[in-house]
Amino acid sequence: TEIPFRTCLIVAPASVVHNWRNELWKFAPSLTVAEYKGTSRSELKNTLMAWDIVITTYQTLRNDIDFLQKQVFGIVVFDESQSFKNRESQIHHAVSQIKGDHYIALSGTPIENSLSDLWSLMYVINRGLLGSHTTFQNYFVRPITANISGSHSESLRKLISPFILRRTKEEVLEDLPERTDELIICDPDPEQQKAY
Repeated sequence: TEIPFRTCLIVAPASVVHNWRNELWKFAPSLTVAEYKGTSRSELKNTLMAWDIVITTYQTLRNDIDFLQKQVFGIVVFDESQSFKNRESQIHHAVSQIKGDHYIALSGTPIENSLSDLWSLMYVINRGLLGSHTTFQNYFVRPITANISGSHSESLRKLISPFILRRTKEEVLEDLPERTDELIICDPDPEQQKAY
């Protein structure tokens, strides 16, 4: 049987939406891409699921969650996933309601701040893996805080390791292009110059 195609959703900070679009044009030019953001996004609602890929921002997702939670996406990618590490935040609540077949969280920031951040991320991308937040606190956070080298740390590491790909700086150096610097001097307009 043929698996039905579902529109893929990319959720990213507003500052990198254009990067996603450019990379998709470069590496997958045959895919149709829509940016669901800004004031014109209401025009896309009726045709949203006709696109191959939809890119939106965390703020737009939060603001339009009543509409977006009714859609079922194929792959859902959360770029800069530390944006929803606080389980009490509105953004975490919103991303938790997005339906998809597969979830991927990308982050350049290692999960080092707290184990609760790890639970928040896993709750969105692999719900149920770490149990409820209370269970996670009782079984992992408290024992690991008391003894970081104990058996609970190893149990947690084994549990999450199949779902985390971590590449260190040394591992990615070979894949990075040579550094290029470009200096662009922009003259301020008179109003900017006056303010400065």
